Amino acid sequence: MADTSPSNGNTIPGLEETETKEESPTEAKLSEKIETEEKKDSGNTAGALQLEGDPEETATWTKFIKTAKDEADIEIKRAGYERFLHRFPFSSKHWIEYMEIELKALNFDHVENILKRTLLSCSSMVLWEYYLKYTKEKLEKEKEANKVSKSESEEELTMQHQEKLREAYDFVLENIGFAISSRKLWKDYIAFLGTMRAETQYEAGQRMTALRKTYQKAVATPIHGVEELWREYQQFENQLGKATADKLIKENKQKHDEAVAIYKERKSRWAGVRSETLPERFKGTDKEKSQLNKWKALIEYELSNPEKVSASLLKKRVRFVYTQALSVLQFYPEIWYDFSMFEASGNDPMSAEAVFDRALSTLPYCMLLSFAACDTYERHGNFNKARNIYEGLLKTVAKDESPNKGERLTSVYVQYQRFLRRVDGINAARQLFKRARMHGNLSYKMYVASAEMEYRVNKEEEVAFRIFELGLNKYKNNAKFALKYIEFIRFTNSSHKLLNFFERTVSNLDAKDAYPIYQEYRKFCSEEVANGGDLALLEKVEKRMREVYPEKENLHGLLSIADRYSSEGLVLDSLDDSAFFSRNMKAALQPVVSSAINTTSSSMPAQEVNENTVQLQNAPEFLHKLISALPNTFRATGSQVVDVINRIQLLQLPPRPTSKALPSSGFKNNQGGGQGGSIDIYANRHRKKQRN
Repeated sequence: MADTSPSNGNTIPGLEETETKEESPTEAKLSEKIETEEKKDSGNTAGALQLEGDPEETATWTKFIKTAKDEADIEIKRAGYERFLHRFPFSSKHWIEYMEIELKALNFDHVENILKRTLLSCSSMVLWEYYLKYTKEKLEKEKEANKVSKSESEEELTMQHQEKLREAYDFVLENIGFAISSRKLWKDYIAFLGTMRAETQYEAGQRMTALRKTYQKAVATPIHGVEELWREYQQFENQLGKATADKLIKENKQKHDEAVAIYKERKSRWAGVRSETLPERFKGTDKEKSQLNKWKALIEYELSNPEKVSASLLKKRVRFVYTQALSVLQFYPEIWYDFSMFEASGNDPMSAEAVFDRALSTLPYCMLLSFAACDTYERHGNFNKARNIYEGLLKTVAKDESPNKGERLTSVYVQYQRFLRRVDGINAARQLFKRARMHGNLSYKMYVASAEMEYRVNKEEEVAFRIFELGLNKYKNNAKFALKYIEFIRFTNSSHKLLNFFERTVSNLDAKDAYPIYQEYRKFCSEEVANGGDLALLEKVEKRMREVYPEKENLHGLLSIADRYSSEGLVLDSLDDSAFFSRNMKAALQPVVSSAINTTSSSMPAQEVNENTVQLQNAPEFLHKLISALPNTFRATGSQVVDVINRIQLLQLPPRPTSKALPSSGFKNNQGGGQGGSIDIYANRHRKKQRN
């Protein structure tokens, strides 16, 4: 598990820095064992722990770790915890359980190895407290052992013990002393400093100085109990001398007040935030959405740097809150992504990559996160790392048995091809396309993406057309691919190819699927006629459409040709035109029912009805009445609001007549229906009531 937290050379006081030739049993060997155990879950292997249930459900893993904890064999127990913590790397509770098991078996090197793996990467207060507890016990045992050997005097041993423990406390407070829940650490450290041995007046003075500095740091830190610590500090100073106390208390009062204000704000941000539960897959509940929003708000607050600390200290604080968020939101790729982008924003590419490394270890099948990670590796020049991610995704998706396998595989191939074109050139991208074509269930989008790359990037128009032709051989019954091909033909101004393509395509499609193709061809012919083309060809296409789709009212009569004259936003809004369109509103908006749905080509005609257009057709009656009274633009946008606004803007109202101003006593003068050029509605209602 890669560490993304700052540290002093990753050296943790009190933990041995030993070099061993043998690989750590909790890393390389156990990770291999984890993969083996995962493969065994489908079978019945004696002596191996099995997952029973859905591996995506946290409850399955909770049951698994309970079984591991109850195992008698420490090797099986260890493998179980490693596997569980590979799945939930931020679970401090289970890391501590794991260390307690190793400690009970007197495997101190294993305990220390776990502490090295977790302290700087989990941002867990309980882990830091456990580290201090372990360090105290270890130092005490070392002291007792040295007493027996009599290698040094008891006084020297005590001083060494105190200095090492003080070093451990300083390390802890440096890394997590800013956390809102660090009160116990500060109070324990203050208590420890107060008990430090001082044989001389100088040593006593040093102890008081250390206590004062620690108190002053604590009371200026926005943590739980900061006001209680302030009272203790005041008492501490007053005991040392009233005159000095007043001066020092006054000097530190402002910093303390600022800390209290920030503490109250930070405390309100933490209210309701869940931080001590195992993460679960998102199920879409309001509670989950609320938690996500609260964590995001908390992160935003820390990013605002409320304490106005230096950039390096701010980085430490933001890292801390991101890691805490991941302890419950590790299956939310957006948190991982934001975390990595934060690291990158600080010009720290190694840390940004380290976050993505951990993210992909947790969410190896998340395509969006994988693509984002590859972009980051590419920007940093780490091309091989990105290439390995793409290759791994291809292998993973190739084993997928879901109905959407073809689409997923296509997405990976398309992104991989674009990456190869950028970093390795044309030939590498083309070789990958050749490799992709070997897959039988690939989506047509692979051909479209490759053709567009050839045209836009490689400037190879003929190669692009050859790729589209290859795709047409494979997807001749796919209307979506046909529409993409049409879009490309028109984009490249190769209109001479369109007639041939149209005839080849519609014969291979069912009538319901071919309708968008006909619409495209009709639109093309209309544009040709508008620019001096052959009117007979347009009429021929319209006649053919009426024969294929006799049930469609908008293909018959005067309505069928209206589109010729209302293109380019031209308005047909005379009294008779408006009346005609209002009578034929529903026919003009007649929905197209086709299996070739969700086509988003920018070249599709405005009349092709999508979900929004159907919504307009099913609009309330009052809206239809309003629209029927407004000028008709015929080409529906698909939005009720936009269509109504467009029609209102086209409405030309007669000039508003100027009216004479009422006299100052207009209400009285109008009581009898007398003078005054304007009508006072309130006055008329009042008179009517009086008459009744």
